[in-house]
Amino acid sequence: MLSIVWPQNIIKTFIESVGAIAEECKITFKQDGLVANVIDPAYVCFIGVEIPSEKFDSYEVEGNVVIPIELSKLTSILKISQKKPIKMVWGDGKTSAGMIRFEVGGIIREATLLQADAIKSVDMPSISPPIQVRLKAEEYNLGVSAVSDVGNIMKISFEDGKPIVRSDSHGDTVELTFMDDVKVIEGSDEDASTKISVEYMKRVCKGLGDSVKVSMGNNSPLRLESANQGCSLTWMVAPRITDD
Repeated sequence: MLSIVWPQNIIKTFIESVGAIAEECKITFKQDGLVANVIDPAYVCFIGVEIPSEKFDSYEVEGNVVIPIELSKLTSILKISQKKPIKMVWGDGKTSAGMIRFEVGGIIREATLLQADAIKSVDMPSISPPIQVRLKAEEYNLGVSAVSDVGNIMKISFEDGKPIVRSDSHGDTVELTFMDDVKVIEGSDEDASTKISVEYMKRVCKGLGDSVKVSMGNNSPLRLESANQGCSLTWMVAPRITDD
C-alpha cells in the first residue's frame, strides 16, 4: 500500500528533471524514500533521483511499491493542482488494480499505470570520473548557453587546474573558463577533455539546484550531481566519439 502527499515544489522538480530525458518512468517507493533510475531511449543520458521520505508532507509505504507511469499523467495533475499538495494513493482497496489515485483539493483522478515489465529497469552506473569540480548552476547554464550558440558539440576540459568549455562550428568558436566560485574537489596534474552533446547538457539544466558537481575524465562519460527542492539528482552523459 502507498499513500503519500507530494509538496508542489518537489513533484514539479521531479517531473521537469525526469521528463527532460524520458516520457515514462518506474518509481520505487521504499520505506525511507523514493528512488527512480531512468535512461533516455538513445541510451545517451541517465538520471537517478532520490527523495527522502521526510521531504514529503506525508509518507506511508508498506514494503517496496513500484509505480510505472507516464510522466504526462503526473504533469496533468500538476497543472490542475493550483499549487496545492498532491496526494497519491495505490493499493488501498478503493481503486482498481493497475490504477493509481490522485487527490488534490476537491479533485479525485484515477489514472492507469503501465505494465512494470514494459519499462526497462536501470541501475545507477558505477561511473566515477577522477576529476571533480563544483560550479554554480548559473555558471554551468552560462557555459551551455554560450556553446549552444556556436555548435552542437561541447568540449569540456580540465586544464591547468581549471574547467573550460569550448565549441566550434563553421569557423565560429567560443571558449569559457569557469572562474567564479569554482571549487576543485579532486584534480589532476594532467589535462583531460571529453566531448558531449550540447542537447543533452541542456536537458541537465532542467533540474539543477544552486550548484552542480561535475566529474570528468579523458574521453569518459560526464557525471553531474545536484540537489534541488529536496531531490538528489545524478546524471550520466555518454561522450561523443565523433563530431557528427
